[in-house]
Amino acid sequence: MQQKTIAAIDLGTSKFSVAVARISGNDVEVEYSREHPAAGIRNSFVFNPKLAVDKLRTAIGEAEDALHIKIRQAVVGLPRYSVHQKTASGTLPRSEPDEYISREEIETLKDLALSSYPLGDEKREVIYGAVAQSFSTEEEIQLVESEVIGTISSSVTGNFRIFIGDRARTGAIDKVFNDLSIAIARKYFLPDTTASVVLSQEEKINGVALVEMGAGVTSVSIWHGGIMRYYAAIPFGGNAITSDIRIECGISGPLAENIKLAYGSCCPTRLASLSEKILQIRYEDRPAKEVQVKYLAEIISA
Repeated sequence: MQQKTIAAIDLGTSKFSVAVARISGNDVEVEYSREHPAAGIRNSFVFNPKLAVDKLRTAIGEAEDALHIKIRQAVVGLPRYSVHQKTASGTLPRSEPDEYISREEIETLKDLALSSYPLGDEKREVIYGAVAQSFSTEEEIQLVESEVIGTISSSVTGNFRIFIGDRARTGAIDKVFNDLSIAIARKYFLPDTTASVVLSQEEKINGVALVEMGAGVTSVSIWHGGIMRYYAAIPFGGNAITSDIRIECGISGPLAENIKLAYGSCCPTRLASLSEKILQIRYEDRPAKEVQVKYLAEIISA
């Protein structure tokens, strides 16, 4: 059985993640996974490619040294912020209406919807992907993908939700990997790939909101009937909370982050006895600063 090795690189606001997996059929073995502090990223997009390249080169080099390989291509996630969505539809006439509708025809219909969708400004916008919402034939409407495959009809129509991002931001990703001499095998729309890992099929069918809070972006995707129905993101994440703690307590950013991780809570009224605990922060020969855990929780809850 043929084996292949795939590298995946996640450009997060606060950290870069590099993972390498060996794939043999349906078997996936993660051989390497490590996180590194990020640079040049703001709200999940590359704003300074040079800083990102310098930091990422070190992270990739460590992976190559550990596995004794050379990473020549990788899959990478698309920015989660500044993504808007539109609805689109497409109809595929069938030359053999008495034959079953195939999965290949549905994929062709998806490609048709993507290629024919008119962008408002092709110089500034790029399509991240499309999610099929429903399909219709001559006899049936509101069919999901698994239901329309195997039916017969002279044509099939698909309704899609198109996700559109900023072309400059995808161009910055291309610049980073070109400078690293690494080809991008594929760019992924992260909410869809994250859901495939953390949500069960029952959750997707019955209805669920998947909220992902990163360092610079918080996003929410709504699933129902096994399909992603809606997506939105705001430029707010864990870094904003760390910044509030740093400013309110007059301490350094790294220390504020460590205190947040060790003692942070968003529910001051549920801290019980811990609420009276006082943290003493010492800087060499300077007088110690005192921060009550309850006050820390009030900063976070705000």
